[in-house]
Amino acid sequence: LNLFGDDDWRFDDFSRHYSRFSDYNLTHHDVIKKYHGDGINNVFFSLGINCNLFRPLKIKKKHDVAFFGRANLGRADNLAYLAKHGVKLSIFGDGWLDYPELKEFYKGYLKAEDLVKVINESKIILGFSAGGGGKGQIKGRPFETAACGSFYLGEYVEDYYKFFNKNEIVMYQNNE
Repeated sequence: LNLFGDDDWRFDDFSRHYSRFSDYNLTHHDVIKKYHGDGINNVFFSLGINCNLFRPLKIKKKHDVAFFGRANLGRADNLAYLAKHGVKLSIFGDGWLDYPELKEFYKGYLKAEDLVKVINESKIILGFSAGGGGKGQIKGRPFETAACGSFYLGEYVEDYYKFFNKNEIVMYQNNE
């Protein structure tokens, strides 16, 4: 079983080849027709959240704006912009120690079981949607955040409107 989460930019050089070695392939992108065009018919659309795990905990909010994810220069630039403008950040994930301007906001790496708690403890969950190809892609974080009853503010990706009404998700297009 394979879950291909980057099919929007990795289909041609990765997924189409590795999918042939699996009994079942899951994707949450609009590429199933590409698979079928290659004669790969054991691929299915899948996007889901475990609502037994991701759920409201009704605990006190202690993080103003939280971000979970791996560090990269684009994300660091965006977070540094927010910090410079007085936003109180809580940053979790790998690689953030390489960005000294964000050191005071770095809270460490979260274990999976702690993620739900911190989502519930946060006023705003910040999301970046640019994938490895630089284009916006569907991520799981907005769905996890919604399942917890928390507020998600994410980078604009039109495809989220396939899953959320315009009054259920808030997206931005630039730092301002």
